[in-house]
This record gives sequence, structure tokens and C-alpha cells, in this order.
Amino acid sequence: MEELKKSRKSYRQKITRIKTWIDRNFESEIDHYQFQLRGDELMNYFKHYDEIQTAIEEIDIDGRETEHRDEIESSYFNVLAKIKRKLSQLTASSGNVLTISVILNVTT
Repeated sequence: MEELKKSRKSYRQKITRIKTWIDRNFESEIDHYQFQLRGDELMNYFKHYDEIQTAIEEIDIDGRETEHRDEIESSYFNVLAKIKRKLSQLTASSGNVLTISVILNVTT
């Protein structure tokens, strides 16, 4: 259980780092790829976090570990929505640049 908790902590920190970066840079005109790549990483980190959290919950007899899931899920969806909102703004202001990147991602 302790090893799982260490892994969970590591992914929580990674998710928090992305959230902090997004919060700091949301109003900036940073390249849309910065937001897109961080969104991809956020989804990857959350997938691993979710797997670890599920394993912890399966062996957690008293159910105290479920509160961690609620907190991280809320943060994850808020940050992911913020990233998508920023990408939409950047799409509106840059036109075809983002459209081309979306097409490239779909075909690769």
C-alpha cells in the first residue's frame, strides 16, 4: 500500500505542475502546441493516477482513500476544460494553424 501511495503522490504532483503552468500562462499568447502537449500529458498522468488510485481503493478497508480521487478528478477536469477553452481561443485567433495540427494528430 505504501508503494502505491508514493506513486499516487508522484502523479498528483505532476498533475499539479501542469495545473500551475496553465493557470500562470492562460492569458498569454504562448504557442498553442504548449497547451496541446500539456493537455496530452495531463490525460496520460491522470490515466496512471486513476489506475493507482483504483488499486489503493481495492485494498482500502475503511474507505478513507476515496477522498483523494474526488479532489484530483475535480482538478483534472477543471484544468482539461481550461486547456480546451484556451485551444479554442487560439484557434479563433490563428485560423488554420491549429486545424492543421488537429488533422496531423488524427492521421498519425
